[in-house]
Amino acid sequence: MSTPLLRIRGLRVRLGTAQILHDVDLDIAQGSRHALVGHNGAGKSTLLHAIAGTVRPRAGSIMLAGRDITNLAPHRRARLGIGRTWQHPALCGSLTALQNVTLAMPGHDPSRAHRALMASGLGAHIDTAADQMSYGLRRRLELVVALAAQPRLLLLDEPSAGLSPAEINSLIMQLTSLPPDTSVVLVDHDLDVVSAIAHQVTVLHHGRILATGAAEEVRRAPLPHQARPRTVTPVFAPPPAQDRPVVLDVDRLTTGYHGAPVLAGTSLHVTAGEIVAIAGGNGTGKSTLLNAIAGLQPVQAPTTIRVGGREVHGLDAAGRARLGIALVPQDRRLFAQLSVAENLVVPRPGGSGPLGDPAALFPALAGRLRQRAGTLSGGEQQMLSIARALTTTPRVLLLDEPFEGLAQSVAEQLWLAITELARGGMAIVITGHRTDQMAELGARVLVLTGRGLSGPAPARGEQRRSSGPYQRPYR
Repeated sequence: MSTPLLRIRGLRVRLGTAQILHDVDLDIAQGSRHALVGHNGAGKSTLLHAIAGTVRPRAGSIMLAGRDITNLAPHRRARLGIGRTWQHPALCGSLTALQNVTLAMPGHDPSRAHRALMASGLGAHIDTAADQMSYGLRRRLELVVALAAQPRLLLLDEPSAGLSPAEINSLIMQLTSLPPDTSVVLVDHDLDVVSAIAHQVTVLHHGRILATGAAEEVRRAPLPHQARPRTVTPVFAPPPAQDRPVVLDVDRLTTGYHGAPVLAGTSLHVTAGEIVAIAGGNGTGKSTLLNAIAGLQPVQAPTTIRVGGREVHGLDAAGRARLGIALVPQDRRLFAQLSVAENLVVPRPGGSGPLGDPAALFPALAGRLRQRAGTLSGGEQQMLSIARALTTTPRVLLLDEPFEGLAQSVAEQLWLAITELARGGMAIVITGHRTDQMAELGARVLVLTGRGLSGPAPARGEQRRSSGPYQRPYR
């Protein structure tokens, strides 16, 4: 039997007081496409971190092509052929797409970088700075950067999260056309993506390997991390419109980047206790809209934004936060090296959310107050990001793709918390790139296109009361 490209034996990882991985054994063959699945907090991303060297194990060994790399630094592992993407894109934001890829290329050859971007369908964005690209484009660019170094082992953490269906299809084509000797270890909650890419699937459950097998076999198996249908579906129904004052009033919002318009004349009105879901493809301006409301994106005339009847023109992001606007960005932007408790006191020392303890909505955080935020699972980080926003006691809560990359059970917890906040009178705006998802999320659905906001969502033909987050495998 040939030696596997990657061999892991007895791997244990402890982060703070939490034991994340327990005696993990795993072999990845040369050229294998291998997926890791499981609920949020199962240890999937931590295992990728351990392979890449960004997390050090307490025990066990990691061998790459017969060489012990257990104690090697991440940059030395990269030189040995380990490439990776992150749960949220990690790029040099001030550099262009071409410059990002050129830096990763052996020999830093810009002509090869140019060809790689053209082949990946990003040719129109070669001279665009990474921080000026939409989230979906940044995800695609990060994969090009990872592949530019020609890795023999590619680690992908939630590569399909935040992508439109068309972009997901493009991602699948790109990964299935990799050289046959390139090995891939993939973490993704979308089992359709896993089935299309992976030869083998390993299920992690509370840091232990529960099963390994062919993708279709694992898909058919009744695994404990698969959420069961609810017998009672929580329904969100806001009070009658005539009884709700307008909290957020956005009129003719106009903004763009470097002279190129993104939003022109967009209007949005949200009442107390209402959830408005905004759908649209990547690049249509969903994040730009929320950033403009929060004061992170400059606007032009004739824009007016009012909170509780007060015009926010001239207020920076901090001033708008004091007025009652809270933003939970798509990439969460937690202080990774600070503890959960420290993250919660940063916005307003000694502050608390509208329900008292800002973490009260999320019991999963109660036992992790001393744990570093960067070591939390994706679902726990999303909970912390929302809890942190609540410490400012907002009147308006802006949530950018809050369910992205989350297991179904965690998405349901978040949805219940969000509806509880709305019942308390908070005005909530949620964005998402899937119209069919967004139609399930809020009492009112608007679609953002190049012509501005329209509604209700055309995929449904009518406004709908919410019945919880849109259900997909492992979401």
